[in-house]
Amino acid sequence: MKKPFNAFLFFLLFIFSVETNAQKYTDMVEGFEIFLPEGTFDTKIDTIETELGEIIYKNYYAAKPMPSDTLGENYFYSLGICSYPEQFDVSDTATVNLIIDQSIKELTFNMNGKLFYQAQDDYYDNFGKIFRIVYNKGNAILKGKIFLIEKKLYVLQVATIRKYSLNRKMDSFLDSFKILEKTKN
Repeated sequence: MKKPFNAFLFFLLFIFSVETNAQKYTDMVEGFEIFLPEGTFDTKIDTIETELGEIIYKNYYAAKPMPSDTLGENYFYSLGICSYPEQFDVSDTATVNLIIDQSIKELTFNMNGKLFYQAQDDYYDNFGKIFRIVYNKGNAILKGKIFLIEKKLYVLQVATIRKYSLNRKMDSFLDSFKILEKTKN
């Protein structure tokens, strides 16, 4: 009787050790934290001039070569933050929904992919969606979440090959995103 219990205990320890290898990444300036299952984040910042003012897009990403049967599961993790100017009005629910829907459509188009599904997935009281895009002739999957919180659009993405499309690290990354409480001066 002892051997099955020990094997089960070993299995549980193995599963939890895989999950705890994730590194917490915190950005106090942007006010978020997220757990990155593997790799380290690089950062890229773009500025776009619009009629409303300057839009700043900051992208945190970790990338590695696309996996084969012998390599790891996910080859791309990303958190994009699009900061809109002060005069940008996000109080209208229809506008927020339109921004999120258009962002998913644009991402799907840019990847030459097909939107497999999307569903409402709010971040507390902030409207959001979860989505899955199939691309690379059906051989690759991108799963993501998108939220508009105050004047920032957060886009979380994980990419993998079809074989690993239901892996735990994908959901762990997406579900670990957290907005930090603002500190008072």
